[in-house]
This record gives sequence, structure tokens and C-alpha cells, in this order.
Amino acid sequence: MVTSQRPIIVHHHLFKNAGSTLDSILARHFKKTWQAFDLPSRAVGSLKPEELAEFLTPRPHLQAISTHQAKLLSTQIPGYRYYPLVFLRHPLDRIASVYAYLKRLPEHDLREHVLMAKRHSLADFIKWRLDVRFGATIRNFQTSMLCNDHINLTYKQVANNDLEVAKGNISALKFFGLVEHFDASIEAMKQYLSPQFGAIDLGYAVQNRNENRNPSLHQRLDELLQSLGSSLYAELERANALDMALYHHAEKLYITRGL
Repeated sequence: MVTSQRPIIVHHHLFKNAGSTLDSILARHFKKTWQAFDLPSRAVGSLKPEELAEFLTPRPHLQAISTHQAKLLSTQIPGYRYYPLVFLRHPLDRIASVYAYLKRLPEHDLREHVLMAKRHSLADFIKWRLDVRFGATIRNFQTSMLCNDHINLTYKQVANNDLEVAKGNISALKFFGLVEHFDASIEAMKQYLSPQFGAIDLGYAVQNRNENRNPSLHQRLDELLQSLGSSLYAELERANALDMALYHHAEKLYITRGL
């Protein structure tokens, strides 16, 4: 006997990959049938598929959820037809955006990484945050989130096999977006979701915008190089070599598919 599967959109909210803007689109369109889901006191990257299912089962009204904690799932959530939403971003540009975002947070936010961003230069913040005790925070973050394990980012140390898994997972997706092509990606997302969920209102206002952000990726990377100096910039590149390979793989797929 064939049982029907419940369709569910899962937005894997990768920090500083336009996730807040995408959340705003989902929340405005789906209203009470969308919900953010992160477990308290749980690290990014540690949420398991069965925990998503445990959250969804008693909430049959939900059509879409967003989570920071779940890595990209390689298989369907049992009993569900899984519609993942994932956006990738140039890794070094993302790291600069993380720093700018932390500096804009309210003064009463006394978390260590926020204070370090507020009190130190970009170069000093990156030197501090690159320490291996912070795991994948700014070291191959996207590869860590798109592989199949559930090791949280504080302890995750990615390897080449994680990159190959992440590439395979991205290649298998019917849809993924690139932050650098956000408008076109949102249109492709509409085509991906509309057969199951109907026409989706795609109007949006960018969330967590840095008003001083240079519109050119090339120029932003040049500004980053000038801020860090060639030695630290090269160290940051080495620490994100797998993410760079994953991003270039995604770019080629994006162009090939005409997304």
C-alpha cells in the first residue's frame, strides 16, 4: 500500500547567505503555515532529520520551516516530500559580511564574538576567529553545512571527502540559489515550488542590509584584501579552500542549468 507523503519546505538558513531575506519571503507568503525552528542550547549543524520530523508531526498545518541548525539532508525526511531551500555565497565575501553584521548588533549584546567584532578591526577579528577551537565558524562553513554528518560546527573539521559529499548533494538538488544572483535565484525558486505550493508572492525587502556595502563582488574582495593584507588574506583563502571549490562547483552548475 502506497502512503502519501506530506510536502514540506525546509529552508536551511546558512548564516549571512541572505537567509533573513528568504525567511521574510516565506513568512509573508505562508503566514501561519511557516515557522522558524531551532532547538534551544543546540549548536549549528547538529539537528538530525528525525528531530525535524518530531517537530513537524504534531504541526500538520505547517508547509514551510526555516532552521539554522540542520545540515542539508541527503535523503527525504521519512514520511515527507522534502523541498530544501539552500543559498550559497562567495566564502570570503560572506566572512566580511559576518563581521559587518556583528558590528551592527545592539550594544547590550555581550556575546564574546559580538564584542570581538565591535572592539577590533576586521583583520584582528579574523585572526582570532580562525583559531581551530572555533571549528567551522569561518573555516569552510558552507561545506560543513552541506555534507551529511551532524557534527556541530564548533567541532567540525572538514576534509576532502566532505567536499565531495557536499558537491554531490548540491548537484542532486532540483533548486539552489546563489546570493550573488539573488533575484534570478528567487525566480527559479518560484518555478521549483509553485507546482506543489501554488503561486508564491516574491516581493521582498532585503533584511540585515549593510548600507555601506559595495555592489561589486570583485571590489568587495579587493577591499577585503586591502583590509587584511596579502598574508592574512592568503591564510583565509587556505582556511576556506574547500568552500571555494564548492562555490565554483555551484557556479558552474548554476550557469549550466540556466538558473
